[in-house]
Amino acid sequence: MATLSVTNLLAALHLADSAFPIGGFALSHGLETAVELGQARDLADVEAYLATLLRAQLATLDLAAVAAAHRSGSDEEAAGLDRALLARRLAREPREAARRAGRALLRAAPALGADLSDYARMVAAGAAPGLHPIVHGLVSRAIGLDAAASCLIFAHGFALGGLGAAVRLLPIGHLDQQAALLRLRPIIEAAVAAALSTRPEEWQAFAPQADLFAMRHERGLTRSFAT
Repeated sequence: MATLSVTNLLAALHLADSAFPIGGFALSHGLETAVELGQARDLADVEAYLATLLRAQLATLDLAAVAAAHRSGSDEEAAGLDRALLARRLAREPREAARRAGRALLRAAPALGADLSDYARMVAAGAAPGLHPIVHGLVSRAIGLDAAASCLIFAHGFALGGLGAAVRLLPIGHLDQQAALLRLRPIIEAAVAAALSTRPEEWQAFAPQADLFAMRHERGLTRSFAT
């Protein structure tokens, strides 16, 4: 990853802000159901679950899609990637959450200094679903970040969001959350490295437990989170 200029570093921090209004705080990535079923009882369980998703879902699908969108040569190519990603999202809740987050990021893009109005029109017309990883890659490129930085921001946001959900679901303190984020850092770095070398025709994810949690969550007893 290239060294960031001060301007690009500020842009990266802006995009990475957990308070950025795309709804990330409302996602548990299946942890709500895992806690309800007794499959996640403590921080160690949460870390293991997030590590599995980073390796088996983000590295080979979501982050790979971020990188591919960043490299895309036209809005039409990005739209094709968008549709390909949608076809690989099995569970309804995560699929719709990715659509909502992507469209929210499209609306918020001008606040980052990114003009994605042409792609936003394609999404509004139904030519592309506007999934979060694709829009994230496009926004990152528009504000001057390279593909590696774009993927790192996305992966960090995923891990931080999952740990934030765990703090609300289990007796886990904020300092323990930060320590867990540090322990996940090598897994995040490895996931990004794998994603950068994964071609669209190789996209796949194998995290069946997470898919089952997502499907059960639609009819679960507790619904504090959107996923």
